[in-house]
Amino acid sequence: GNLYLSVVFRPSEWELRRLGMAACLSVAEAIQDAAPLSPALKWPNDVLINQRKVAGLIIEVAWRGQQLDHAVLGIGINVALNPDIYDEISNVATSVNREAGMAVSRENLLLRLLERLDSRYDALKNGQSPLKEWSERLDTLGRWVKVTDAGEPIEGQAIEVDENGGLVLALADGSLRVVTAGQIGTD
Repeated sequence: GNLYLSVVFRPSEWELRRLGMAACLSVAEAIQDAAPLSPALKWPNDVLINQRKVAGLIIEVAWRGQQLDHAVLGIGINVALNPDIYDEISNVATSVNREAGMAVSRENLLLRLLERLDSRYDALKNGQSPLKEWSERLDTLGRWVKVTDAGEPIEGQAIEVDENGGLVLALADGSLRVVTAGQIGTD
């Protein structure tokens, strides 16, 4: 009852740095198109409804020597999931159907998602960054967060994102730190 897919892209390195932003926006917009919902985004690659995860994305990159060959975007959207039957996610996950209060067509959601991905990828190909729209939907900004990057916990207030999607944190000592990947928790 859920939706899982992988899409192969052949981006430039500039496009690759923004592909996650474009993809997260595409998922949020497709959900909004298919149901009366307004998803938010959690840095770097989750889609939320009412502070609960409804979708996640991952990008795997293949190189041919020093040359970027392709990227595979994996998307998982909880459409009909009942998180209450899984203790480990019952407090943090939700589904499109649960939040919409109705059964949403997976086929319609998939069609809208592919249309949004196509449009956003075309925009990337034309040099248009999704940064502004992506950062406007980020639920993470303004919050005190703990990011675990390569085993090192970093805590600070998420104040903005940089042009490549890195999260800029204001640390307790007043310094700034840009985090480009990691698991994030908010308080």
